[in-house]
Amino acid sequence: MDPRLLKQLSVIVRYGSLSRAAERLNVTQPTLTRAIQTIENRVGGPVLVRTSSGVRPTEIGTRLAEVGQRIDDYAEHTDRLIEQWKQGLGGEVRVGVGSLIALGAIHDFFDLVSDSSNSVIHFVTATAATLIQQLNAGELELALTPVNTDAIQNNLTREVIFHDELRVFVGARSPLYGSKAVVAAEALKSLPWIASGARSGIFDSLDMSRFSGPARMLFTGGIDMVISMLQRSDVLVTLPYRLTMLSERLGDDHVLNVDTPMPRHDIALWFPERNLERPDVQDIAGSLKRYFQNLDRTAIGSY
Repeated sequence: MDPRLLKQLSVIVRYGSLSRAAERLNVTQPTLTRAIQTIENRVGGPVLVRTSSGVRPTEIGTRLAEVGQRIDDYAEHTDRLIEQWKQGLGGEVRVGVGSLIALGAIHDFFDLVSDSSNSVIHFVTATAATLIQQLNAGELELALTPVNTDAIQNNLTREVIFHDELRVFVGARSPLYGSKAVVAAEALKSLPWIASGARSGIFDSLDMSRFSGPARMLFTGGIDMVISMLQRSDVLVTLPYRLTMLSERLGDDHVLNVDTPMPRHDIALWFPERNLERPDVQDIAGSLKRYFQNLDRTAIGSY
């Protein structure tokens, strides 16, 4: 099947409208209608159904649209590589970064690497489980995620480059906000808890039953909503202390001193050994290790 037809189908599915897809692709609606008819003749059935608000894909339409999206992504990636080569840049190194690391810990790395590397670095932000999955699939060269992950690791190597621990953070409207006294874990059980990193692939190394009942809300992926809630409400949540403080979005008044040991939450650089056979990947991996090891020595709460 002509890959262009699948790319057009993916755009139609993305926008849910033939007219909007035609505008995006700079073609006429009859052109897209003929494209869909060609696909349906090949499939032997419909790939789209009309609704009151536009169109939606059938089961096979969804699967074909996903193929079309991948084709479009590869084409865009190819164009980008060619343009980078024309500009005299080196290869592209794809680095996965957890959302909290991306929020503050890695900022100064951008200045460091822009002056010392000819490679193009493509940063990808996602949950730990997703990043490990992408690393296993060859969609990333390197990943920065917590050491404790229950994602399938296959033959990945990990090197601890930053040490951290979980701490209890409290919202600005909580009576405990700003308290410097030691708080008994038992006293936290009846308070409103939320969970950050839920189902993200990170081990739940903290026995929450010591503190609370079930979390009222779960957040996976980005950390912005969690921080916003801590700035505006009375909720409690466990977060990596040093990484959170490096974001400069929360202060010490948000951190509780709880009378129980808290688990470690160290960060590792993950990679398949074969990836280091590429000099550009080896160079970026070395820069990341040096940067985070220095940050480990100098950042708040240094070990």
